[in-house]
Amino acid sequence: MTFTDNLFVIASIQNALEAAAAVYFLDSEIYRHKLAMAQAENMVAWHSGSTDDYNLALVMLHQSAVNRHREDITASEAKRDQVKAEWRIT
Repeated sequence: MTFTDNLFVIASIQNALEAAAAVYFLDSEIYRHKLAMAQAENMVAWHSGSTDDYNLALVMLHQSAVNRHREDITASEAKRDQVKAEWRIT
C-alpha cells in the first residue's frame, strides 16, 4: 500500500487483507469524525445564544469544525465504498 500526501492510494491495495484493513480504518475514521462533529455542533448551540464577539467567534470556529468534519465523513465514506466495491467486501 502506498500513500500520497499522507492518504493511502486505493489502487495500491495489494490483497484482501489490506482492503479489509482499509475498510476498518475508514469506518473508524467516520465514527471519530461523527463524534467530533456532534461535539462541535453542541458547542455551536451552546455559544449561539450570546452576541458578544467572543461567543460569536467561538460559534464561527466550531461551525468551521462541523463543516470540515462533514467533508471528512463524506470523503471517507466515498473512499470506503470504493474499496468495498473494488474488493467485493460486503
